[in-house]
Amino acid sequence: MLTASKQWKQIPIDELQEAPWNYKAEDERMEQALINNMKRNGQIVNLIVRTIGKDRYEVVNGNHRLRALRALGAKTALCFDLGEIDTATAKRIALETNEVSFAPNQEALTVVLKTIIDKYGLKDVAETTPFSVVELRDRLEFFDYLARMSDPNIIFATEHFQPKGVDPPALTLSIEGLTEAEMRLVQKAFDATREPMDGEALLAICRTVGRRDGNEEEEIADGDGPEQEHQDG
Repeated sequence: MLTASKQWKQIPIDELQEAPWNYKAEDERMEQALINNMKRNGQIVNLIVRTIGKDRYEVVNGNHRLRALRALGAKTALCFDLGEIDTATAKRIALETNEVSFAPNQEALTVVLKTIIDKYGLKDVAETTPFSVVELRDRLEFFDYLARMSDPNIIFATEHFQPKGVDPPALTLSIEGLTEAEMRLVQKAFDATREPMDGEALLAICRTVGRRDGNEEEEIADGDGPEQEHQDG
């Protein structure tokens, strides 16, 4: 709720200071991605600050955004001022506004990334997001797996693949219609986890196992299916 002490402000950059208790880890790549992001889009997300003196404000949430604004030569920042609150309250608000977030659905995220990459290209997307070019390429390969899994010629059952050494035997996912190399990769994924898993987890672990086993990955790349190329834009 907005009150006289809580309000939106356009505050000069020189009046803002970072919180010495900020607990967020430093990450040069993420910091550069944030700068690139704000250079492209401007300041879309506000800072949350508290008043600590006359024309002096401490950043409660947005310390890295403040650095990015400074790097870009901004003169002011859009802020929500909490007023004169104590440090414990400021830390609680920082925790609540930073950490109450929802984990992405990996399949849905991959579809979103595919759409963005198709328009802007791998390198451009990597410059303004948390993902490297390599990670984005992995996502595109994951997208290809998802497409294959939706193929009506691929059949799912319940008692075919099982982690070795499981007693009693677990009911797990069975996939028919994959290439021999893909089938071996799926079995390796099960053997590595020794647990049943849903399709999303299976695909993610297949990528990990495949990346660890270069020969297996090359066999899959040379499989019978149509080869797809992903452009860098």
